[in-house]
Amino acid sequence: LGDAFKQMAERLRESIERLQEDIRKRKRLTTLLNKSKERFRRVIEATPGVFLLIDRHGQIVLANQRTEALFGYQPDDLIGRPLDILLPERYRLAHKKHFAEFMIRPSLRPMGNGLPLMALRRDGSEFPIDISLSSITTENGRAGLAYITDISERKQTEEALQRSHQQYEQLVNSIDGIV
Repeated sequence: LGDAFKQMAERLRESIERLQEDIRKRKRLTTLLNKSKERFRRVIEATPGVFLLIDRHGQIVLANQRTEALFGYQPDDLIGRPLDILLPERYRLAHKKHFAEFMIRPSLRPMGNGLPLMALRRDGSEFPIDISLSSITTENGRAGLAYITDISERKQTEEALQRSHQQYEQLVNSIDGIV
């Protein structure tokens, strides 16, 4: 009985040591995972544009702080809401179709196709945007990662350049008419 008790005690001690080592490993992995999550969050927050992670159903699952400046929404206000909230009504149906196609064939970039893209702020105002869309695999399946920038200034500059070019053409044509 004494030897059997000693063997049981030894096996119990070994089991406790393995459990303690497993706990230490899990703590290290948890620490690494938390550091990785924090690093990812810092990268997302450091970008100058809006980052949105959209699940396969079109629901926003991640948004960076830039959403407040660009759209007027706190990131938490957008989580779990459809991406459509950021689109003018007239684009929503086409967007759903394009997004569904993108989720099936992520190598396509159906967003825009050279057409102007407009977004909708919380206050109802619209503004031109550019979107870079990538496919990403998450623990919940495929998702879309959208990087959105406001191109209002670029559009204004392009329009001013076009007006300037038209004025130049008119001036050249009027000079040709005189000569």
